[in-house]
Amino acid sequence: MEYIITEQQLNNWKRNNAILEFINDKLIPYDGFKSPYDDNEPEYFFSLVGMPDFNDYDHMWWVSCNNYDTNTSMDCPFLVLPRGVYGSLDAYFGEDSWQPMVKEWFEGHTSLQVNDIGTF
Repeated sequence: MEYIITEQQLNNWKRNNAILEFINDKLIPYDGFKSPYDDNEPEYFFSLVGMPDFNDYDHMWWVSCNNYDTNTSMDCPFLVLPRGVYGSLDAYFGEDSWQPMVKEWFEGHTSLQVNDIGTF
């Protein structure tokens, strides 16, 4: 059996691998992913590895919006990324390329649904 791989497929594969490498480098929680997560919880904070200083902006924040007053236009539940990581992903790959992959990656590690991704 012969397979033909187009240049477009190869470029998509390379881009997807670059995105996965970037998010695995920048978005792995300091304590690793814990299991199981409960989507009835209003929020979870994930402190990140590799940030220059551990401060308020060195984490991902997942919000279910259950019993939680959010003043945002994002669709619940949502994931909030550090501004630097979000901006780098946009600049390197474009929003349409990386957001679906980050959602799938995060949901795969936590089993928590993500409808939207934003920054703080």
